[in-house]
Amino acid sequence: MMKWGYEGVKKFIGGNPVQKIINSPRQVQEGLAIDLRACNNYKNGLKATANVNCPTLCILGDKDKMVPLDKGKKMVENIKNSLKTIEEDIDREKSIIIDATSNEKRLREEKNELIEIDSKYYETEKKSDEDLAKAVEKSNEEQKSVEKIINIIICKYYFF
Repeated sequence: MMKWGYEGVKKFIGGNPVQKIINSPRQVQEGLAIDLRACNNYKNGLKATANVNCPTLCILGDKDKMVPLDKGKKMVENIKNSLKTIEEDIDREKSIIIDATSNEKRLREEKNELIEIDSKYYETEKKSDEDLAKAVEKSNEEQKSVEKIINIIICKYYFF
């Protein structure tokens, strides 16, 4: 059953579902067996689809073992008001994944650029702060020199 149901599938999200069913309580296994027998015994599926009159969304998988893609397409054609999602939507989904991967790569690159710019900005700001501190210190020294000169001039003016 595992080989038939999942042959060629490389990865299961959340683990292999057949293994989970095998490890399930007996009631689940028996219920699944009844369902699978009912599916296997039902022979008028294609004919019955012609009687479906409500809007129906048919999602077909190209690796589906119970309803192969060619039979699924025939079923979709028989159902009035059916909407199908086969290759077109799969291709659209693939392009969304490709776009998402591309966007993720672009965002990583932009993040790295921003980190680099931020790092350069930090270094520039640090250098600017150091230059300002030196300029303030030099200005204070010049101010003291000017004050000394003014004091000398004042002293000479008052004492002479």
